[in-house]
Amino acid sequence: MRRFQHWIFGTARSTHIQFFRYFWVGGIATAVDFTVFIFCVRVLGMHYLLAQFFAYCTGFVTNYILSILWVFQKTNQMVREITVVFVITMFGLLWTELLLYFFVDTFFFGEVKAKVVATIIVLFWNFGARRLIVYKSPLKA
Repeated sequence: MRRFQHWIFGTARSTHIQFFRYFWVGGIATAVDFTVFIFCVRVLGMHYLLAQFFAYCTGFVTNYILSILWVFQKTNQMVREITVVFVITMFGLLWTELLLYFFVDTFFFGEVKAKVVATIIVLFWNFGARRLIVYKSPLKA
């Protein structure tokens, strides 16, 4: 058990550990995102693209806080870090909105099914962009 302790505790020493942790952080943020999305669409009757905006922003805040606490090491340039993460997130939101529109209005997926597919696709954009642009410290593969 002690051999795997670094997967959970301490600094992430490799990209594999970072992705493992990002996967769990992303799962928590995605649960928050989906909860807000479904609540807005099903309970409040909000249009799915507007609901996605609110859900994505809520998920982003959750993801960012957990990521800086558990996944990535903080950089020395906090303003730059927040700005770049925000820009990456806005591109992720744009991708998600476009994919949702495409799947719902072109392929007639239900909103939740479309969101699942879009979320899986955008996961790789979000991790890759953060890992390569923001938190680019040299790690073992």
